Amino acid sequence: MVDLLGHSTIRLTADTYRHILPTKARDAADRIDRIMMEEKPEQEDQ
Repeated sequence: MVDLLGHSTIRLTADTYRHILPTKARDAADRIDRIMMEEKPEQEDQ
């Protein structure tokens, strides 16, 4: 990633994009949660 972005160090990349990661992680978790809630397995009668 460092080379792709043209940054000289991983530290520069991390410092530049650190604020984005928590938001993206929360968005991903919310999407997974919505998908999982849609796919509830049917309960069988016992």
